[in-house]
Amino acid sequence: MSDLAPALALDTGLTTFPYVADNWDADFHGNQYVTKGWDSGFKGYEALLDVVMAERGRFFFSRGGVATFWARDRLQTNTTVVATYSGSDFVTAQYEFGARLFNDVRVAAYPRLADAGNSTVFDLDEPITIRPGKSRTLNCKYVNQDSEAKISVLDPYVLTFTSSGGEINYTIEYKARSASVTFTNVSTTIDGVVSVFTINGRRLTAYNKVELSAMDGVSRSLYGVRELRIDSKLMSDQGLAQNIADYELSRQSSARGEMLNVTRLILDDADCLDVLTRNVGDRISISDRQTGNAADYFIIGEKHQRSLQAGYRVTWYLELADMSQYWVIGESGFSELGETTYLGL
Repeated sequence: MSDLAPALALDTGLTTFPYVADNWDADFHGNQYVTKGWDSGFKGYEALLDVVMAERGRFFFSRGGVATFWARDRLQTNTTVVATYSGSDFVTAQYEFGARLFNDVRVAAYPRLADAGNSTVFDLDEPITIRPGKSRTLNCKYVNQDSEAKISVLDPYVLTFTSSGGEINYTIEYKARSASVTFTNVSTTIDGVVSVFTINGRRLTAYNKVELSAMDGVSRSLYGVRELRIDSKLMSDQGLAQNIADYELSRQSSARGEMLNVTRLILDDADCLDVLTRNVGDRISISDRQTGNAADYFIIGEKHQRSLQAGYRVTWYLELADMSQYWVIGESGFSELGETTYLGL
């Protein structure tokens, strides 16, 4: 019998999201609103993307098919070099100067505010009549009488329901920003009238998007504007968003040469064992005489290819492991700590 249990390897993230799914709209898809249909609705992978972006972590499927999530400090606290290579170990290498240069970083935050107590979030404007034996479904959109802000409700409940005439029952489905209520007149002879229907709950107000930024004027004048945008609907803390912008600017505003990927030709069993031992997330050291580049890198992707003409080749996609280990980002601030005491985003 096959094992149907999900294969997961999940870190505990460093950020706790106070509110989730209130702005995952039913018709919001791929950063644009779409019509009803098979491709409409907020998808599971979009929810995963929001979580990963707000945490500034990583999500991927490992070589063995394990769904893997890394918190944002996973690579930043990894200082152990597991293998060292020279340029002669690779048959090809993609080396570029300034490939990952950003000097204008913008991070979007979506502030929210929850009321301390309960209040009315929906009240029936006028009585509605239900014919005998019939049903009627009503979309009860949550509103804030004082503003046009988008409102969700924490712990909603029906406060008042009053009807007359026929025997009327109701079922209710609570959604993020509305409730779907179906009234049914059980009587087969008498009209039923719903005169009062009130929903109460704790209002959660979603304000307009706020964009926090960090810019390096010197880098902009030298290399032109190189913009990085980070947008996650889960990020509500403006202070954390600003810290993320400062952090990304600190590590990516200076132009540098780096290996983007390298390819090894597997010639014998020792080479094969070596590449199969390496995994995504390993920190390796590469020194190349032709480019003069000598640095530590993280393997962030791999591709295995085999053909009769080219043989067995393995490509590693790389990310420079440089000053990211010297900085900390958290809820309380952004500061330089030093080589051995780094923790955080």
